[in-house]
Amino acid sequence: MTPREMQEAMLSARSVAARARIMRHCHRELTTAIIQAVGDGDIDAFTAALEAARYEPGLAPALRQIARMQKPPSAAFRRDVRDFLIRSGDILREETGNDLILVEALRVLLPPYRGGSLRVFRGDSASNWRRRTYGHSWSFEREVADRFAAGVQWRRYVGGSVVLEADAPPEAILCVIPKRADLGEEREAVIDRRRLGAVRVVHRYAPLSREEFLAEMK
Repeated sequence: MTPREMQEAMLSARSVAARARIMRHCHRELTTAIIQAVGDGDIDAFTAALEAARYEPGLAPALRQIARMQKPPSAAFRRDVRDFLIRSGDILREETGNDLILVEALRVLLPPYRGGSLRVFRGDSASNWRRRTYGHSWSFEREVADRFAAGVQWRRYVGGSVVLEADAPPEAILCVIPKRADLGEEREAVIDRRRLGAVRVVHRYAPLSREEFLAEMK
């Protein structure tokens, strides 16, 4: 069922229960389509099904199945997923709603890392640092992390934002994004936060006031 067909079916449903059944049926079909696309190595089918499955209950059911796959996808497909992650990583994280499920799926979907330990940096909210709930995208360049921490995205939270530094052991590194893949803007590593050691705060930014926030949003 395509998103358009689902919308038409939902509009024609005569009750809340009927709409819920249609939504569950559609989502099961989309989850199957995502898994099939991974097995087939079809990045276009994969991204199209991901887009359609973003709605409740989101991408977590499909990603759980991917994390349990016994046979990894092809190397070419993994490179395609890596490039997709560069463009849509934030959306993927938001629509999954669970960082740990996403990381386990990315271990299957991304080209594996074969090197040693790396020093990495991330700009994040102070509250995420305190809870150790920072995301999977880390940079090799402190300046990049500083730019993110100084921006509106993280400084709008209570406690402001922080620049984080960590020495990531090999088991914490899922994948390294080569420069040519991210258009030379930054070098990035995909990190499993559970396997990081000490995460240090190397700079703090105060939270934005309401006036500063409104000015930044203009």
